[in-house]
Amino acid sequence: MDEQPLQPSAQLQPSSFMNRAVNVFTSPGELYTEIASTPTQKSTWLLPLLLAIIVAMINSFVVNSNESFRQQTRDAQSKVYEKMVEKGWMTQEAREKQEIQDEAQKVPVVKVIAGSLFGSPILLIVGSFILFIVGKILKSPLSFPKYLELFGITLLIGILDTIITLVLMHALDSIYASPGGGLLLSSSFDPSKFSHRLIASVTVFGIWRQIVLGIGLSKFSGKSQSVTIPIVFVIWIVIVLGLVSLAGLFM
Repeated sequence: MDEQPLQPSAQLQPSSFMNRAVNVFTSPGELYTEIASTPTQKSTWLLPLLLAIIVAMINSFVVNSNESFRQQTRDAQSKVYEKMVEKGWMTQEAREKQEIQDEAQKVPVVKVIAGSLFGSPILLIVGSFILFIVGKILKSPLSFPKYLELFGITLLIGILDTIITLVLMHALDSIYASPGGGLLLSSSFDPSKFSHRLIASVTVFGIWRQIVLGIGLSKFSGKSQSVTIPIVFVIWIVIVLGLVSLAGLFM
């Protein structure tokens, strides 16, 4: 049975950011019940966003400064060039010339910083907006800033995903090591294959995050979790398939 959606009350006060940060991992239902019924607290999405940018920047610098990871990236790109040669999109001479350029080229610091600065904010805004639209369809009375809180606090799950992935990459000396499908492919990963890109894009933390978002959407809309969690997963699957397919255009 559906519940009545909660509405913010000026009499209730938000808990501390640390309490909310813990609850997104341990008690998401309690967390989103509170977020839905208390005044908007910008730190709920702003602090995770800042942390996500910092962690993304550290991750980019670490990966791009590791020669083993860079070589694995070049090997993966070489497989793409090989496919292009087979399809007649590139000559063997052009492939060899491009591989020489890739060997000498380093990722500009500006590009690393730009990717880290813009990636997380775009994810936050787009993700929050999609959930806001879905919430309106489900008759949620809450405004867009509330959905920034709903989505923003889950950036902490993404941060944990990045940290654990980085640890696994160094422990196993593989850019494909991650708490998910990428670990299964190991050295056999071929970026030109749709199935490989799709498997590598799915992680335990990604699945966990969708469940938490579904719980939040339930608390915001008053709909059952058996309704909201599948909705969130369908949206996520469509987005992942779209991004994986788009990546294939550059392969």
